[in-house]
Amino acid sequence: TALAEAKTRFKNIYNQNLALWLLQEGLVSQAIERLKIAGDETSVKMLLGSDIRLKMEKSQQEQAIKLSKNLTLSNYTEILNKAPLNPYLLVKIADLLTSKKKDSEAYNLLFYATEINNDSPVIWKAYIKKALDLSLWEYATDGLTNLKPLVPNSEYLAFQNLISQRKQKMISGDF
Repeated sequence: TALAEAKTRFKNIYNQNLALWLLQEGLVSQAIERLKIAGDETSVKMLLGSDIRLKMEKSQQEQAIKLSKNLTLSNYTEILNKAPLNPYLLVKIADLLTSKKKDSEAYNLLFYATEINNDSPVIWKAYIKKALDLSLWEYATDGLTNLKPLVPNSEYLAFQNLISQRKQKMISGDF
């Protein structure tokens, strides 16, 4: 992103290239923003008028299934490097780490993912659950705030209820 932010005559080209990479990684909203910065309104209109988000979602799900078939603690970083921004793969890796009692590592993986892909409900849902696993109530609540505009109200309320239930269990000592 440094080149895309630089004050150079190639700034538009750098932003277009960054947009293509972001699009390839499934970050459609960020790609559109970079195309807007580059002044590429034609590409912006094309992406906004297409079903690219649905296609990317399906492609990422398929990729995560394929890559995670032989996922282990010893190879997860190698697999992660093949699709570092795929939210479905990130969740599978975080779940693997949790199953191996590496809860903090699972949480951190998702925390950093939210920094890059902050419009993925898949990542935010997993992040909230991992924060709750570690009793990080404030972080779970912050995650809920970020999740709200990305999901239907019923899903938002379900996660709000999950946080309340987990807090109540902790207070009552029933965990």
